[in-house]
Amino acid sequence: MLALSLGPLTRSLAGTYDFTFVDAPTAASGPAEPGVPEGLLGYEWWGDPGGAYDTAWRPAYEHGFDVAMARLAALAAGGRGGSGEGGEGGEGGGAFDGVIGFSQGAAMALLVPGARWAVLLSAIPPPRGRGPSTGRRDARPSLHVYDAAEPHAHLCRRGGGAF
Repeated sequence: MLALSLGPLTRSLAGTYDFTFVDAPTAASGPAEPGVPEGLLGYEWWGDPGGAYDTAWRPAYEHGFDVAMARLAALAAGGRGGSGEGGEGGEGGGAFDGVIGFSQGAAMALLVPGARWAVLLSAIPPPRGRGPSTGRRDARPSLHVYDAAEPHAHLCRRGGGAF
């Protein structure tokens, strides 16, 4: 979904930056949200099997999170990132210079090791007790974007509270 949404941006930056889009490993719980084109497959990083689409994604549920973390670890170990200078990965030692994520994907983006910056769109926190456990604020440069009027804005504010 994010690749589709960011298509115009990534096409305009092709050749300057490399983009890697990663789908969550689990099919989305429940039917798609209204407005999502029929036949477009949805995925989730964690959820509540059999739960309603509009609630199964919340941080209170963690089914599938271990599978998601394994996928993230494999990607970080063998993934590729664009430095914009033809190199692999960033100076921070990770496979990616920066991360961009939406909703659950933003929560997972925060867990990508070595990423030097983050753009988080309607970011929610990972399942309870499953996020970074350093107790320190994340010092990476970051941009947090969400609609303060959206029904789950309080989760976005909590996700941004780690910075």
